[in-house]
Amino acid sequence: MRVVKRVPWVACFVASAWLIPSTRAAAQDKAGWGGEEAAEKSDDEPSPEAPEVAAEPSPAAAESNAEPAAPDGTLDAPNDSAEPSNTKPAPRALGLRYRGIIIPQAVLNWFVDGGETVYVNAIGPELAVRNDNVEYIFSAWVAFYGMNPVAIKGSSDAEEAWEIVESDIKSVYLTVDYLWHSSLATGLELSYGGGAGIGFLFGDLNRTQATLPAGSSPGDADAYVPCDGVNAPSRDYCDDINQHYDGYGEPNWFHGGTKPALFPWLAAQAGLRYQPHEKVVMRLDLGLGSSGLFFGLGADYAL
Repeated sequence: MRVVKRVPWVACFVASAWLIPSTRAAAQDKAGWGGEEAAEKSDDEPSPEAPEVAAEPSPAAAESNAEPAAPDGTLDAPNDSAEPSNTKPAPRALGLRYRGIIIPQAVLNWFVDGGETVYVNAIGPELAVRNDNVEYIFSAWVAFYGMNPVAIKGSSDAEEAWEIVESDIKSVYLTVDYLWHSSLATGLELSYGGGAGIGFLFGDLNRTQATLPAGSSPGDADAYVPCDGVNAPSRDYCDDINQHYDGYGEPNWFHGGTKPALFPWLAAQAGLRYQPHEKVVMRLDLGLGSSGLFFGLGADYAL
């Protein structure tokens, strides 16, 4: 820490103020006391003048020009490179989410025979609102429940009930996720919680009665083929109990069919939330929902 010493500065000023008049007085006295010779010499030769004393800055000016000192005695240097912290969680963020939902065949077989593992792509916008360590994520997203033609029948139905089913169903979900966060590192957090919402289903669900070719084993879902029509090629499998031929379109609940019109979304999930910049938020989620296992990716821009 620089300390301004006041006493020497004051002493210099005092000495200067005293020396200048004293020197001039001594010169005058010498001319008066030295006789005529001294007087004539004084008239012929100019008397030496006192040296000028350079003006020194005042103590107040010195203090005003001094560098600011830090508490530890070092001078504070301006920190032009300082940047605002980018790890503070964004209170609101708007972005896009993707979810990949896997419906394993083993899960389908709890309710039906046959079928196949279905992979569902889902995408949509999301709005995150955060309060301390709790975050609400509101989203409207579309899920595509597409399924190639595959043989399916109800688990309690007779052998002749096999059908070839093809799905082009989609669902618009309105959901909210409720998540807690725990810090793992700078900008990185563990997130965990759950979600709930409702899905509105639309699209086609086509059904065609199926028959088992000669020599095939009953119950082998890969062996069944669509019937050509009533009683063709088999009277047992291709009966007239319904009109499920040529890709019959199943109506939804509101029109007397079995195709769902609404579907609930319930999920438990955990994942990572990463904020590499004050304006950028990224997410990775894993969870189990009412539609199956899923993983999610998200990218948001802080508002």
